[in-house]
Amino acid sequence: MAIRVKNQTTKPIQLQRGVRQGDVISPKLFTAALEDVFKLLDWKGYGININGEYITHLRFADDIVLMAESLKDLSTMLNDLDSASQRIGLKMNMDKTKIMFNVHVMSCHAGSCWEH
Repeated sequence: MAIRVKNQTTKPIQLQRGVRQGDVISPKLFTAALEDVFKLLDWKGYGININGEYITHLRFADDIVLMAESLKDLSTMLNDLDSASQRIGLKMNMDKTKIMFNVHVMSCHAGSCWEH
């Protein structure tokens, strides 16, 4: 692979998989890769409604926060994101996946949640 800037092309670059832990380019690559993933998702009507606009997710460096009004919606969104990510070779680390909820969720543990 080579990189083209304006009319000049770099020398061929050997591609390898992975980035070293803490490398400053890691969040940028993550954001670039996920931009196309999020374009594949059809999340109309999902997310949190704020003044008629639905906010489905926030991205911070190499973290993603999904927002949903119900656990069912959150589960759908999580599965959609996982499937779309796998299409480009990314894999979610479910051990690092956390669920945060408000008072309307009675109990949430070990991957099982119940709503009021």
